[in-house]
Amino acid sequence: MPGKEHRTITQPVELEPETIVWLESLPDSVRPMALSAEFPHVANRVSRVWASPSRFDACMLSLLLDDRGGRQGFPRIVASELVALSRHHATLAFEDPAASGGRRP
Repeated sequence: MPGKEHRTITQPVELEPETIVWLESLPDSVRPMALSAEFPHVANRVSRVWASPSRFDACMLSLLLDDRGGRQGFPRIVASELVALSRHHATLAFEDPAASGGRRP
């Protein structure tokens, strides 16, 4: 109908089983509980890139920096959790796929 807004109906997003396993593997001090509760789609996204340092870093940059302009941003607690996750991630050792020619053992 003319003059009416078109709205897309979306299904609520839930934490994926892999994300729940990832959350349980994190130390309590960096487990992002507010992120998981308020933005489960973002927690799923972070979980998917966790094991790839370059993809994780790119994901964090896109989440923490507004490159599209005019975005509201995350609540302070969620932003703090993302920063804590990023700091924790930086302390972890991940196999560098480039070192093995991109092949997995």
